[in-house]
Amino acid sequence: MVDLVEKIDEDEISILDPKAGTGVLVASIINKILLSNSIPKKIILDCYEIDSNLIPYLTKVVATCKPEVNKKGIGFEFNISKSDFIIENFKVLSTNETLFPENGLKFYDIIISNSPYYKINKSKYLAISKNLIDDHPNIYTLFMAVSSKLLNNNGQLIFITPRSFCSEVYCRLFRAIRKSF
Repeated sequence: MVDLVEKIDEDEISILDPKAGTGVLVASIINKILLSNSIPKKIILDCYEIDSNLIPYLTKVVATCKPEVNKKGIGFEFNISKSDFIIENFKVLSTNETLFPENGLKFYDIIISNSPYYKINKSKYLAISKNLIDDHPNIYTLFMAVSSKLLNNNGQLIFITPRSFCSEVYCRLFRAIRKSF
């Protein structure tokens, strides 16, 4: 996945992992940036993780990246949010808030994730997904939809998805709506 990252030649690079787990993907991106020919002046990293068992590992991985980044003379800011990424950001799906960054929304150059895969049945996510996902709603589609609204122009959205995302039945509504974002 990290090999797909192309945009690392900015002065400031903002990265989001909406379901960071132990931080393997973000650590790999940071490593790629450090090995590139074009070093940014600053890296801003935001990670979301709600699994309290993974937070200590994620914290350690990200904290280990900081001195390596600083050795190269790069500023490094990071935030680990223990809140639910979808619940915290889902309003971007139904409003034009992305047109007004002064409303507190952050936009990212790189969004990378291996989000969870499970069908949304009777859950807090069902109401959010009703106009976005048809047939067999799956949580990863919500992660992708919300993330795509938080992407900078020319930013990169890199997700691991199951093959069903490409089928005609699954995620058909999301694929059609995404074209209008």
